[in-house]
Amino acid sequence: MFKSITASPYKPRLLVHRLAPPQAVPRQHDHPDLFTDHTPAARKMCSPMEIDEPPTGMKDVPTELLHMICGYLEPVDVKAFRLVNKTFAEIGATGYLLPSLSVRLSPSSFQQVEAIAEHPTISRYARELVLHGQNYTFPSRHWRFVTWVLREYMIELIEEGDDKFLRQNRDAIGHILYKHVEANPMEISRIYPYIGGVFTMNYFRPLIKQHEEAVSWQNKMWDEELDLAIVSKAIKAMPLLRSITLAAETSRKDKSWGGMFGGMKTLNSPGLAAGVRQLGTLLIACRNAGTKFTSMELNCLSWRFFEHLQKHDGLQLFRSAASCLTSFSLDLATFTLQDGVYENVEAVECRLFLGGGVLGQLLRDMTNLQHLQLSADSTVKCHRHDNLWIRLEDTTRGFVWPHLTSLTLKQIATQEESLVLSLGNHMPTLKELHLGSLLLSSGNWISAFRRIRKLILQHDLESLTISGCHYEQDSLGGSWYRFVTEYTSEERPCGADCTPYTHNRKLEHYLMHGGQYPTGWRKSLLFADFDGDF
Repeated sequence: MFKSITASPYKPRLLVHRLAPPQAVPRQHDHPDLFTDHTPAARKMCSPMEIDEPPTGMKDVPTELLHMICGYLEPVDVKAFRLVNKTFAEIGATGYLLPSLSVRLSPSSFQQVEAIAEHPTISRYARELVLHGQNYTFPSRHWRFVTWVLREYMIELIEEGDDKFLRQNRDAIGHILYKHVEANPMEISRIYPYIGGVFTMNYFRPLIKQHEEAVSWQNKMWDEELDLAIVSKAIKAMPLLRSITLAAETSRKDKSWGGMFGGMKTLNSPGLAAGVRQLGTLLIACRNAGTKFTSMELNCLSWRFFEHLQKHDGLQLFRSAASCLTSFSLDLATFTLQDGVYENVEAVECRLFLGGGVLGQLLRDMTNLQHLQLSADSTVKCHRHDNLWIRLEDTTRGFVWPHLTSLTLKQIATQEESLVLSLGNHMPTLKELHLGSLLLSSGNWISAFRRIRKLILQHDLESLTISGCHYEQDSLGGSWYRFVTEYTSEERPCGADCTPYTHNRKLEHYLMHGGQYPTGWRKSLLFADFDGDF
């Protein structure tokens, strides 16, 4: 149902110093092993270390260290992890074993997850599953769309003899790798040097080979649905699972794989749309296991996921999975690997689709929500020229969540009346509010913020964050919107997640504590032309 193409990583081996068990566990050696598996390999890993300080008692070990130990163990070590499990159980700290299980689309990660799922104790207490959906593709699918990555490397390599190229003006890395495999030019420039303007292909061959192997394995994974098999096995072994996350960031644990990405185009994108296959895998696995979770965080998910559900009668699958949610975070994306399709075209189609009310109806079905976050393309660092703005009227559709305590709206297009009405309906229960990069298609921000101040004054809001850029339609009309956030000379408008602007801090203080309304925020006016009817 959710087939497509490619991703993945590598897990470093962590050598862990042995921890002394608590008094309740009899000591069998002066330096007791963590593992009951006394094979030569296990004994070598757990061989005594010469230390001056006495061994640390299990009760005194920081929780973060215990999480790190369990998160980095290799499959052979997971299978041998026996005595520590017993120790945890005896001191009542079983929940510390592995509260969150990460799954990455790589052979080593699949092996580790399988070992954890088969372990009688470790997976039993995991409450969260995080699927890192990054994948690799060949550059022909999107290389032309990431020219911004190559701006500093505009050179052409002319072949001169075996394995050598002279430098001329054009795409150096693109010229070398276009017919081979995708790679991040900035990473390559740091790792593979050139001398006297001559590149040697020997520098690139190991990278190309490694990448070809990754792409080949991932193609097999998609075709044989290995991702569904391993995720299903993990979820069935996690009876306390309550939270799923579709992650988009590159993992620090997988640097040898993560350094080869070709920009945002590859994040969660197997094929044409971001995250469709990955989230489908999670939902199907949860349904098959009968799992009901309370938290769902979806990062960098294409709007086409919901279009796909509608076309294939899959809306009930999502409704069933989301029926018990108390926390929902959605970051819609327009990233696509389809040649000739640009984000602004996707944005227009996205707005037209959302106008049909599918996402709004799904949100209405989440009647128990306490935390809600809606954003669009927030993983992009510069929003001023992006075209995807979710319309508030198409998502919340005037619905009121009676238990909502936390609300985040980013990259939202709305009318002043709709925004104030929605906030007013939820203010009696809200404790936290975050407004980032909002666009008013009617009304103005001076009026809107003054009305929001009155709402806050009447209720008990505890935390307020104002971030990013704020736009309102120019008085001349048309598709021109003016940027109405003041910023210092050291700052520049760069999106919802950039360094907070000076004026945003002033606005937060005014909205929470009152006083004189901040003036001068119309001093720095910039204009942006957004496609589409907001």
